[in-house]
Amino acid sequence: MDEKNFMNLSKDEIKAQKIIDEFADDITVDEIKHDVDELKVLVHGMWLLMKEKGIDYSELDAKLDIASRLAVRTDYSDDIKCPSCGRGLQTMEKYIFKKMCYYCGYEKTQNPFQKYDGIDLNKAPLAEEDEADKAQKELDAEYAAAQEVLNTTFEPYDVTKDLNFEDQDNEV
Repeated sequence: MDEKNFMNLSKDEIKAQKIIDEFADDITVDEIKHDVDELKVLVHGMWLLMKEKGIDYSELDAKLDIASRLAVRTDYSDDIKCPSCGRGLQTMEKYIFKKMCYYCGYEKTQNPFQKYDGIDLNKAPLAEEDEADKAQKELDAEYAAAQEVLNTTFEPYDVTKDLNFEDQDNEV
């Protein structure tokens, strides 16, 4: 919006318009819906192709089961070391599936599902076990602290001792 048009607006309206202008170039919900619809069609087309090649529903269902169990896991390692200098590769925000070493400039396109390769689905994830143990210990500690407070006897508070009323009586 032009500076001339700001003259007739209140401070709140100017602030709101600046926010609208700032985010005007951001992606909209309709654009996201369109992208999701495109992905649905793409995946459906891939499934039709797989079906033509002899893959049946039971095979797809088995893989979907594995993929859904992997999707909730958090015990994977997403740290990838640079083959040139050994430092960690960083995700490049503007490029899909790209990793880059900020130190030597090495770039790599990475499969986003590769991080799940080392996970054994037959074992419970260690991180989730640790979290449950940690949460239980915190609850136990909180309960013990509450019990300690409940077992303590309190004396009633006497405000006259704080304000030194006894000293004033002696002065008069």
